[in-house]
Amino acid sequence: MSSRVRLPLRWFTFFFVCIGSIRLWEIFYAPSGFSFLGTCVVLCHITCVALGLTLLRFSSRRLSLVALAALSILYLASEHHFFVQGAYLTSRELVHYSVFSPQLFHGYWSNIYWPVLIAALCVLGASLALFCFQLPFERQLPAAPTLKHRTTSGVVTLTFFGTYIHLSSGPLATFCLPLLYALLPLPSNASETFLQQPFLTSSVFPSADYQTPRKVSAGNEKLNVILIHLESTGDLSGRDDGASFVTSRDRLARTGLSFTNAYAPAPHTGKSIFASQTGRYGPAKVSNPINTLSRERHECITNNFKKAGYRTGFFAANYFHFYGIARLKEVCDYDQMSDARQLGKTDPTYINGLGTDEEALFTQALKWMDESKQPFFITLQTVLPHWPYTAPPSWSSPAVSKEDRLQQYRNSLSYVDHALNRFLDELEKRSLIDNTVIVLFGDHGEAFSEHPNNLIHGAELYEENVRIPLIISNPKLIPEASSTNAVASLVDLPPTLFDIFGMPWDPGRFDGVSLFGAPPNRMVFMVSDMLGDKYGLRDGDFKFIESPAVKNSASLFNLREDPKESKNLSSLSADRRDFYSKAIESWVNHTRRHDPQAK
Repeated sequence: MSSRVRLPLRWFTFFFVCIGSIRLWEIFYAPSGFSFLGTCVVLCHITCVALGLTLLRFSSRRLSLVALAALSILYLASEHHFFVQGAYLTSRELVHYSVFSPQLFHGYWSNIYWPVLIAALCVLGASLALFCFQLPFERQLPAAPTLKHRTTSGVVTLTFFGTYIHLSSGPLATFCLPLLYALLPLPSNASETFLQQPFLTSSVFPSADYQTPRKVSAGNEKLNVILIHLESTGDLSGRDDGASFVTSRDRLARTGLSFTNAYAPAPHTGKSIFASQTGRYGPAKVSNPINTLSRERHECITNNFKKAGYRTGFFAANYFHFYGIARLKEVCDYDQMSDARQLGKTDPTYINGLGTDEEALFTQALKWMDESKQPFFITLQTVLPHWPYTAPPSWSSPAVSKEDRLQQYRNSLSYVDHALNRFLDELEKRSLIDNTVIVLFGDHGEAFSEHPNNLIHGAELYEENVRIPLIISNPKLIPEASSTNAVASLVDLPPTLFDIFGMPWDPGRFDGVSLFGAPPNRMVFMVSDMLGDKYGLRDGDFKFIESPAVKNSASLFNLREDPKESKNLSSLSADRRDFYSKAIESWVNHTRRHDPQAK
């Protein structure tokens, strides 16, 4: 075998052993299973780098070894999927999340960086070994005849690598930025002292004209229940450009009760799932309260329905290992739980690292309903329009372009809306609409720089982050559209449904209340633990946000007069500011009493 063949073969083998084998798990354990195309992509990357390194044979041996080590690290940080917090994310997505959620990397350091750093050290060690110990066939390689030849070869090679790195890896920041944020210290926490005061749920200030809705009752009729959990879908009523992409919401509102001041307990999916399923806020200082679920401390929304003879199901277009949703089955009496792996795909070409398409979700849910010989209770959770807003390639809304981030969001939102409308059509064909209570709600909102540095959803508590749609719909119980401006939270879902169906429930096991009997001066709370802890509450017309660890961080807004939250009134209303701060402290301590890890 000639040296011209042995050298590229050597580089290929070396690169495959050091780097290619590390990426093989992606071929076999990707969300969609084994992929021949994925295998070809990995092999093409390895071949490309091996051929590029071969070009250096007429240049510098030292340069070739340095290039190998650098490219190996860049390859690991390139556009391949990492498994992070239950989701398959590309390095560009990791950069985005690292900027807006550095705590994500504190909790999952071992999932990402240790493998990368260990692999990089292995490659560096192997490169140094090659530098010190020349293989026999390398001594037979002809030296480059002239300086001009070596220089030309080096320039061509570096140009080749530069183009390759730009196309496949992006900037070096794809590796360095997340690493930088992962090494940052955790934000300092507020006082850990438990106060012996009660959980303040009622405001001392006069209530505004917020009306409790008229009671809705199913009587003795066992109506079906469908909870439709819309991912990353906030209350778009205040946006001139958003409401037209959720026509299914308007469709349900025509025979529904709409809560125009409903809030998520956090701009995060995990805490919203916990709240809507258990009627509790969850420990404010725990990023994923689902991990704290236990039968001793929690009562799930499904438990009463299961006792009443309902068949129960939970279908999610995402993956259950995302936020550990599968734990619900241990506590919440679900007969069947299916995620993206079990649902399959409607469009085989669709690739979304967070889950599957909503058409598959609703199709499988309908099959499950058709099999039910008894009344059913089912939770349906979408995965779109979660960032990065990857709608199926076959979908393209005629009214929406895909040129920028907001347009991409609208496109994915309109796709979910289309799939949900088709699902409602199928319910009507099956004559299930009249016999089913449908609860539609968003788990949090989505931000597009309405406030400085407020992108996606997780870092802030402004209206665009936490205000959500909430509709209870049934033509029998609510024949005409109605609405209420009473302040509501997702923790109120279980008690409200129990009230509708006349089921017994223990108020002591829930933080929420029935929205048909909520006091007008009731406050609801919210928290974000990204980029430092932020806490908030809504009381009548007023919204309060503070970061206890940051001096002078309090913000107070009158939403009736200032719906865009642009005028901070905290310095003008010290009494409100101090009371709200005290209420938040009592709420945080109340939630910590339910944290098994709290001291």
